[in-house]
Amino acid sequence: MSLSRAHVFIVTGANRGLGRSIVKIIAQRAEANNETRHIIMVGRDQQALEQVAQADAKNTFTYIVPGIELGKPAHEITGPILSKLNEVLLSSPVASATSVYLTLMNSAGTICDLSKTVDQYSEEEVTEYTAVNFVS
Repeated sequence: MSLSRAHVFIVTGANRGLGRSIVKIIAQRAEANNETRHIIMVGRDQQALEQVAQADAKNTFTYIVPGIELGKPAHEITGPILSKLNEVLLSSPVASATSVYLTLMNSAGTICDLSKTVDQYSEEEVTEYTAVNFVS
């Protein structure tokens, strides 16, 4: 009897930068190891997420959760992500696996306005940058 396993990744900030690179590496390793992987890509920009999804390797299934702003309340962020995760877990390749691994890669974040010095930031800007980078 052959045991099957599925690996599901959730990658935040997947539409660019570090997150985009993480998605590419996950896909490349899936192909190199002859494994099937499922990647839920979370980010702000749907078009950019779709471009990342098109570049995937043959052994990788991608799912997009666009329009996620990490400065929003937690329930507005987690709701769509958990809904997509539930959809993926119930899909036939994952649901039929004997074991499922779930990996969360938090790579979303932002850098502040680099044209300003620290004393030039408003209280609102400091709160926003802190919320995005530490709470996400």
